Amino acid sequence: LLKKRISFAMSGITNCSKLFILADFLLKNNKKLVYVVETEQTALKYCNDLKKMFNIDAIIFPYQDGSIYDTNSKNLYKYAKQINILNSALSNEILIVPQKALFEKFPDKNFFEINTLNIKVDDDINIEEIALKLVKMGYKRKTLVADIGEFSIRGDIIDIYPLSENPYRLELWGDTVTDIRIFDASNQRSISKQKDINIQPIYKFILNNESYKKI
Repeated sequence: LLKKRISFAMSGITNCSKLFILADFLLKNNKKLVYVVETEQTALKYCNDLKKMFNIDAIIFPYQDGSIYDTNSKNLYKYAKQINILNSALSNEILIVPQKALFEKFPDKNFFEINTLNIKVDDDINIEEIALKLVKMGYKRKTLVADIGEFSIRGDIIDIYPLSENPYRLELWGDTVTDIRIFDASNQRSISKQKDINIQPIYKFILNNESYKKI
C-alpha cells in the first residue's frame, strides 16, 4: 500500500511497529513525512528511537506553551525554530508534530516575502527608516542585543538579532553598508562575514497602508 501510495488506516499497532512503518516509508519515498503524536514527550521518544534503531534524524516541531489568546509574549526561540522548519526546503526528513502545535496560526510565505527586510553590502540605507521598520516588524531597541527580537544602533554600527541562531552586525560608512558580520551575542566576537542578510518579522501581523485601510 505504501508503494502504491494508497491511503489506508491501521489500528492496534505497537509503537515498535510504527517505527518500522515510518522508517520504511521514508527510505522508499524520499519525501518529507509529517507524523502527528499526542504529546511532546511522545515526540521525544519517537525521535530517540528512530535514531537508535535506524540512524534516522527526526525533527520535532515545537509549540508555544501558552494559549493563542494569552497576552504574554511568545517564546521567540521556539518561534524562530518553527519558522525555520516551515521554510525548510529539505525533503527527506521526518517531522514529528505534537497535537497542540497543529492549532497554532502562522503567516503564509507571501507575508514573509513582502515584509522581510533585505540588506546587502554597498547598500545605501537610512538609519532612522531602518529603526522604524524594525519596530514595526516587532523588534525592540536595546543598548546591546542579547536575545532574538532586539536591535541596537550605536553610531555607525547596527546590531540586529533576527529569527536565527546568531545576530548580525552592520558597519556603515556614512549611509553605505560596508560590512556585514554574524557575531556571538555572549562575547561580541565575529563568526563570519555575509554579503547580504534577510531580516524576517517577529510579528505575525504588520500594520501597513493596505491593512490600515482595511481596518
